[in-house]
Amino acid sequence: MLDEFVSVLENYLEINRTVFSFTERWSENPPAAAEGKTLQEYLNKSTYQVYYHDAYHEYDGFRKDYRSAYGKEPYVGPIVQFRWDIGSKITIEERKQAEFELATFRAWFHENVLKESPVSLSEAIIVLPAGKATPDYRDEPNP
Repeated sequence: MLDEFVSVLENYLEINRTVFSFTERWSENPPAAAEGKTLQEYLNKSTYQVYYHDAYHEYDGFRKDYRSAYGKEPYVGPIVQFRWDIGSKITIEERKQAEFELATFRAWFHENVLKESPVSLSEAIIVLPAGKATPDYRDEPNP
């Protein structure tokens, strides 16, 4: 399905696809801040730490108000509880480091993958396969 979409896009825009690997591109020209780490090593927990930290701390006031009003923790579904359990353990220092890593990746990405063009604003279109084409119910644990 994805291959068919890319073929249609190629024909419509009169362009040719270039298949490449982010990890190979990174290994060919890594940013200095990566200190020799592979892409996977460098971004190992970056998005994870920012996301879960914020998912937990965004509701600090709600949890405090609920405890004050009802004398107990609020009920949340198993997925939210899972996220809160993880987010409660991520320190602000870990979050700041993760944010720095993401900013470094973003700058590297714009310099090495999605280069800007004065004519078209970009020299690339990126099509990534993402996820599976099946339902993912929010109250069921991940396999």
